[in-house]
Amino acid sequence: MKFWIVTIASIGIIAAAGPAGADPAKVKEVVAKAALSVADKPAIKTAIFKKFQTSMLGAEKIGDAQVGWFCGNQSQYLMTQRFADAASRAIARAFRGELTKAGYPKPPQAESVFESAQKQAADFDVGAMLRSMKMNTCNKSGEVLGGAYVEIKWELFSPRSQKVAYELTTEGSYQNNISEKITVDELAERAMAASVRNLLADPKFVELMTGTGDEISVAASTPAAETSIKRGRAVDGGVSKNATLLRAAVATIESGFGSGSGFFISTDGHLLTNQHVVGDVKFVKVKLVTNRELVGEVLKSDKARDIALIKTEPISIQPLQTRSSEPNIGEDVFAIGSPLGDTFTGSMTKGVLSGYRTLNEMRFLQSDVSILPGSSGGPLLDGTGTVVGITVRALDAGRANLNLFIPIQEALSKFAIVFRE
Repeated sequence: MKFWIVTIASIGIIAAAGPAGADPAKVKEVVAKAALSVADKPAIKTAIFKKFQTSMLGAEKIGDAQVGWFCGNQSQYLMTQRFADAASRAIARAFRGELTKAGYPKPPQAESVFESAQKQAADFDVGAMLRSMKMNTCNKSGEVLGGAYVEIKWELFSPRSQKVAYELTTEGSYQNNISEKITVDELAERAMAASVRNLLADPKFVELMTGTGDEISVAASTPAAETSIKRGRAVDGGVSKNATLLRAAVATIESGFGSGSGFFISTDGHLLTNQHVVGDVKFVKVKLVTNRELVGEVLKSDKARDIALIKTEPISIQPLQTRSSEPNIGEDVFAIGSPLGDTFTGSMTKGVLSGYRTLNEMRFLQSDVSILPGSSGGPLLDGTGTVVGITVRALDAGRANLNLFIPIQEALSKFAIVFRE
């Protein structure tokens, strides 16, 4: 494959001077599960890897690449198209390898020139969406020190019933503490293989593949209509130098039975907020920090994920930009909202990202940044002023700042939001 560091110039790794003598930063650690073996099952269905996508394309840094015994020369990993293509091949190889190790059969080869017949070669077509990736490495003349982390959304599509029969998002990581005589490719692929094993450890996946579970569609009967909106641009100088500009993109949302917060993600007038802020109403009042009031139409809402998409008239306010990768634990984060109503609109508080949590099968970001009733639906920003999450709830605001935020990419994916330049 040889795409990680050997072909630096061609895949989007930009060289930059870096400090000497520092080991690469550790990536997020994921608990590794053992794949559930199906070797003793009498009837096992087949699956073939068919499709790969990533929401991370663009000149975005996903990690650091250092070189030398003292890890002095530093470059950056960027998610270019060639990088994504290489990642696709690596994920496909990891999927096939782990499936075989767990006892799943290889799909039969379809000897037909017709595509429809070829699709029937396996019971399920497998798709993978690479939603997040971090990689920090140091190449010490053939030995590699470092780690890799991936988050992948898996989907199993049934050609027979023409529907998505199963989906699951899993994470995987690999981190060594001493340099190993492996390639950077192999290190990254070990993280991908760990994500595959966490997929194969899900009992529902095993039930579906062994014929004991029904093919229950987890997708809507029709795909979510794609929403194309104009992307906001990143601000220069970070949060501290752009507080006024960032606060202007956050509004108070009034639905008639209460108020919350929301934030603009396009100049077309699109805002994101919580479903519990808008409730079941079709129209809401959107009040800007300047006290200007707009009428907002609720275009989409999802009660389970607690998100809603609102549309107002086009505005001249610079919208917030969303981050396509998840922040690291320990990063500074900032919440903006209207705690206790529009009297305190545009309030900004600072904290750190405390962790990642899963509650009721939903993923959340956890932070100690202060929020109060009325903050719901506001943005959680990283230090650059880019949105990483949506404020949703406080677990115990009376004693400790245990606050939860919806990862921004999950909201964008749920509503099929696609940005255009």
